[in-house]
Amino acid sequence: MSNGREILKPGEMKLPERSRWGTFCAMEQQACDLLVTAFRMLGGAEQSSAAGDAAVAVRDGKILETGSAAELEARWTPSVRRDLGNALLMPGLMKDAGATEALKASDPMKWTGLMNNLRHSAEELVLSDLIYN
Repeated sequence: MSNGREILKPGEMKLPERSRWGTFCAMEQQACDLLVTAFRMLGGAEQSSAAGDAAVAVRDGKILETGSAAELEARWTPSVRRDLGNALLMPGLMKDAGATEALKASDPMKWTGLMNNLRHSAEELVLSDLIYN
């Protein structure tokens, strides 16, 4: 190191420290249609570790990224921003369970059954979190 800067070999690249990622990414923001923020997020079988700081970026009806609201606000410039307050985001949960629009069109009863199971599963997760945490 010299003058407080690290000298890199040709072809090497070093990312800034994680504490500076928001500033670094803010310079290269990308557009998205919608940025949804909420209190909690359920991604697959794991809940977001930071309650009060969950977000989902969406473009053309597809989820681009999930993570903390601070990180996503630094990376994405949304056309529309929605704060759902004390809500639970469950991005991709329906698709992972097979409750797709194609299934809804071909077999509405099966789709309804899957949606009801997902709703009950989400309610159980929230209740167990309230009881045990």
